[in-house]
Amino acid sequence: MLVFVELVLLLVVPIAIAKIYCILTHRNCNSKVCLVGKTALVTGGYSGIGYQIVLALAQRGCRVIIADKSQDQNLLEKIYEETRSRNIVCKYVDLSSFKSVRELAYNVIKDEGKLDILINNAGIGRNVSSVTEDGLDITMQVNYFSAFLLTRSLEDLLKKTGGRIIFTGSGSSHIHNFTIDRLKPDGSESFTFYTYFNSKLCLIMISDTFAERLKGYGVTSNAYHPGLVRTNIFRSGINLEGTINKGWFTIKFLEYMSFVVGKTAEEGAQTAIHLACSNEVEGVTGGYFFETKPTFRPKIVHDKKMCNDLWEATEEIVKQKLS
Repeated sequence: MLVFVELVLLLVVPIAIAKIYCILTHRNCNSKVCLVGKTALVTGGYSGIGYQIVLALAQRGCRVIIADKSQDQNLLEKIYEETRSRNIVCKYVDLSSFKSVRELAYNVIKDEGKLDILINNAGIGRNVSSVTEDGLDITMQVNYFSAFLLTRSLEDLLKKTGGRIIFTGSGSSHIHNFTIDRLKPDGSESFTFYTYFNSKLCLIMISDTFAERLKGYGVTSNAYHPGLVRTNIFRSGINLEGTINKGWFTIKFLEYMSFVVGKTAEEGAQTAIHLACSNEVEGVTGGYFFETKPTFRPKIVHDKKMCNDLWEATEEIVKQKLS
């Protein structure tokens, strides 16, 4: 009986501590800034954190473009019921296809005179490798390469307004194994324990480079991590064929922990909303945030040469795939 109690305590106490930590450290975006006249694009705005970001921007009067693979004719009515905003546009994009990303960028440039806020929110988690039509690992392409391509494609619109770029990273990026050699252009590297973590790390690194390149135009670029959030990213990442590997156990563990101690999607969206509208971060660029405050970044992000090498390698890979 004593052993059983000890085992229960061993499991319950750390979870309880983690939950208390999440509650005590959580901060909401308290900005009262009006966004009437502003235009924002949110990838993955159909559900989860992205949907909560869309609601928050819409209720502040912002024109919001939802870029997502999922299309639901009832989505606009649902948003209207919650915000009373009709200034919402849905555009299709498949982030596993560079062609689709370019078509999205073309349509946004054609239809919009400017862009004030770009939030690269969409992401997936998978336990097996799957190669896209462009010959890249799907997790790396959806989470990283397509965010890079979309941001590069919309730079001129953002320069017009001195806009804000926001990348959704992850706290798990601290346990990466990234090297430039692992940025495979042919999708040949099979899934590893680190694939998702590496993709999120690359977003943080590239955010810094965008910040440096665009600061002369008044454009800011920042990354954040939302913490552990109860969304379907881990559930949808499980291979339907049921492949059991290290990645499978990792994703199942994260799914379990997000259910037990994780935040709601609305809570997870607060830092992105803060970065999108708060006066506190006006002119702030090259930062990494958690719970609306700057936080420490993975050590490798401070290596400027590595960040520049990543930029050059990414540009070369994207260029090859588009040619």
